Amino acid sequence: MLVDTEIKDSKFYIDCVSCATWKITNRLFALKSFNNDKQTLKQVIKELKLHRIVDIHENILRFYGITYDTINQTKEYSLVLEYADSGTLSTYLKDHFNELDWNDKLRLAFQLASAVECTHGCGIIHRDLHANNILVHQRNIKLADFGLSKKITEVSSNTTRIFGIIPYIDPKSFDDQRKYELNEQSDVYSIGVLMWQISSGYQPFYYADNINYDVSLALAIINGKREEVIDGTPVVY
Repeated sequence: MLVDTEIKDSKFYIDCVSCATWKITNRLFALKSFNNDKQTLKQVIKELKLHRIVDIHENILRFYGITYDTINQTKEYSLVLEYADSGTLSTYLKDHFNELDWNDKLRLAFQLASAVECTHGCGIIHRDLHANNILVHQRNIKLADFGLSKKITEVSSNTTRIFGIIPYIDPKSFDDQRKYELNEQSDVYSIGVLMWQISSGYQPFYYADNINYDVSLALAIINGKREEVIDGTPVVY
């Protein structure tokens, strides 16, 4: 494979995401390189086990295998994944929102809900749904990034740690006084926020005078702060 470009990735155990071309077929793939240490390998193996379980749905990013760099003799390992030509949902909406009608928005929302329904049907909770780990390829949703996912049987109420990006997180997990584990209903909440973003083209709670997703926003959401339904939204949506 030939690595063409690098794209910054936010996962703590991932170094970068690269676009690579398979020489024989000219097909593009995404390579997610990661640090080759014990803790990282543990995280990657966990993610791969979950990803392989749900690698059966057309709106879930395909996983093809693992490779490593032999040319530079670094033996840096990379996950080989389906390439998404439009990047993240956030980027796609920024670049193409004016081209979308309500049928397009409904289709994207349906694909997202269908992909998450598949993960739940396989006994897996995503727990980290937001517009930067949902990809778009040829105008279709591709659910990705299972690094924070868990099997439903693994979920317990022994933690209050907050994962993810605040606008998309189940508000019940913000309450320090109660032990709450993100669950299937939490994923459904995140889908609702993402549906609003698809309908509006805006990042949720992103205002010129308050662009930080911090504790003040979390408190406001706990107290009932929500985005308003976009004018003209069809009832079916």
